[in-house]
Amino acid sequence: MNDASSRSHAIFTLTIEKRGEETSSKLQLVDLAGSERLKKTQAEGERMREGININEGLYVLGAVISVLADKPKEYVPYRDSKITRVLQDSLGGNSYAVMIVCVSPADTNASETAQALRFASRVKQVENKPIVNVDPKLAYIRSLEEELARRRAGDTYVVFIKSVCFSV
Repeated sequence: MNDASSRSHAIFTLTIEKRGEETSSKLQLVDLAGSERLKKTQAEGERMREGININEGLYVLGAVISVLADKPKEYVPYRDSKITRVLQDSLGGNSYAVMIVCVSPADTNASETAQALRFASRVKQVENKPIVNVDPKLAYIRSLEEELARRRAGDTYVVFIKSVCFSV
């Protein structure tokens, strides 16, 4: 492990919404910290705790990916880790997702490279179904506005009758 390297995940989320439109877009750029063997890194103290936390988050991410890759859907443990909660919209949903894996050609990193490639192979099996996300409230308001405009443009009149019942 490089002494100057940061041991954390980085997530950049950009949400784009156009005023007056029902649709929105979200772009997530994610840089996951690599899983490293604590014995190999010889980390101690705070660095060791960081490594353990990172490895636990990556383990849960792997579990989520495994559940999503298996065709019969069962409970997906998104809430078991902060990283999977944040990435929930991008994993196995209606988003378009791309994964880039960085691997090392060094012999000393062969096990980490193999592990990363196995993970990438598993991710490839996850099927997302990209669709346009529509805000249902704004879509309903838009449909009411269109109906009102059609009625104003035509000779159609709308009459509201209120019935009242009396008991004597």
